[in-house]
Amino acid sequence: MPAGTASAPRERVRTMNVDVDVTKKLERGLLYPLRNALTQHSLDCRVKNRTTLELWPLKPRTDDIGDQDLLEVSSALSCLLSVGQQEEDELPLGLEHWRQLRFAGGKLLRMLESELGVSILPRHEVFRRIILQLRGHSDLVSKAFVALVEIFSEPDKVEKRFLQEQQKTAHMLVDWADADYGCQLLPGRRNPSKNLALKSLATVLLNGRKSSSKVCVGRRQDLSQTVRDICSREGYRVDFRGGSVVNRLLQLAADQVRGRSSSDGVIILVTGASAGPSTKQLLHTLLDLMLSQGGGWKVELWSWRICCSPIYQALAQDPNYTAVLKIRYLDPFRDLLSTTEGSRKDGDRTVEDSEKEDDEADDDDVDLCTWCLTEPAVWAFLPCNHLALCHDCLSLEDPRQLIARSPLCFVCRTPCVELRHA
Repeated sequence: MPAGTASAPRERVRTMNVDVDVTKKLERGLLYPLRNALTQHSLDCRVKNRTTLELWPLKPRTDDIGDQDLLEVSSALSCLLSVGQQEEDELPLGLEHWRQLRFAGGKLLRMLESELGVSILPRHEVFRRIILQLRGHSDLVSKAFVALVEIFSEPDKVEKRFLQEQQKTAHMLVDWADADYGCQLLPGRRNPSKNLALKSLATVLLNGRKSSSKVCVGRRQDLSQTVRDICSREGYRVDFRGGSVVNRLLQLAADQVRGRSSSDGVIILVTGASAGPSTKQLLHTLLDLMLSQGGGWKVELWSWRICCSPIYQALAQDPNYTAVLKIRYLDPFRDLLSTTEGSRKDGDRTVEDSEKEDDEADDDDVDLCTWCLTEPAVWAFLPCNHLALCHDCLSLEDPRQLIARSPLCFVCRTPCVELRHA
C-alpha cells in the first residue's frame, strides 16, 4: 500500500462527505487500513478536514473516480467500522470434549482458535461440564459455535489433522510495520504504546511446528538498532530495503518454494497490506507455483482483521486456491502478541510466561487433575513423576489404552511408560 502520509495530486481529486465521528476514527488510526483496502481499486485517500475525505486514482489507473468508486469507499468504511464490534457466546462442554481440546498441551486448542478466528476460554464448571466462552467478531462467533459442535461430533478427525500439521516445516515471513501497527489499532482508537512481541508471534503461529526460517521484512527507514536487536535475539533475519514491502514478502515466499526439494511445507505470511494489482498478481504466481508442485505447499496468511486487504479475502474464497491459501487472524491472541513500550524489550506477557505462571501456580497449590481441573491429581506419569489425573477421570479409561493413545506426559510432554498412584 502507499507508504507514509498520503499527498493528494492537484488534478483528478474527488471529495467525499463523511461524519465528524468517522473523521475522528480515521485520524485515530483507521486511515491506514482504509488506504490499504482501497488499493484493490487503485485508489488512495486522505482526510482533508473534519467532514471531507479526498480521493484520487493511483497508477496504472487512468480513468477518473466515479460514483461506483464512492460506493466502494463507503462499503470499505462500513466494514472497517464494524470490525471492532465484539460478541461473546457460551458453549457448554462435557469433560471428555474438554480433555480432547487440551490435547498436546493446549496446542490443539490454539489451532482451533486460529482457524475459527475467535478466543476460546474456559470459564467455569457446572455439574461437571465446562462452560466455554467464545469471543470475537460477531459473524465469526456464530460460525465458531456451529463449527465446534460439528468438531465434537467427530473429534478424532481434528486430532488427526493436528498431528499431520505438526509434521510440517514452516517458513515465517513477517511484514514488520503492518503487524506492529495492527497491535496499536484497538476498537475505536489507536494506542501507540503497543508493539509487536516477536517471541510470542513465533510461538503462536508455529504452534509446535518446526521452523526452517524466520524473516522480518520492512522499509530501510524503519530499521532502527532496537528493531535489529530484537530480531537478532529472537532468531529472525532482517530484510529492510526500499520498494514495496508486501511484494518483496511474496517474492521471498516464492523463492522459498522454488528452493526446496520437498513439496510439503507451510509458508506463514504475516501481513494484511497490499500494493494493489501487483500484489494480487504476485500472490497468484505464488499459489500457482505451489499447485504446480503437487499441492503439498500451503500458505497461511496471518493478519490483524482490521488490516487485512480485501484482495487476500477474495483470493481465499476462490475455488482454485481454497486448498492452498488460508487466512488466519491474529486478534484472538492480541494479549499475547502485544507489548507495552517500556515494560520489557520484547513482550509484556509471552506465551512462555503464561505457561510458566501456570506451572508456578501449580507448585504453590494442590496439583489439580489436568482433565477436570477440579479434583486433586493422584495418578502420576512415569518416569517424570508428574501428577496429572484424579481417580474419577482415570476411571473413565483403561490406563494402558490411555498411554497408547497419548504417550506423552500431560504436564511436561516427556514420553511415559506407565501410570502410578501417588
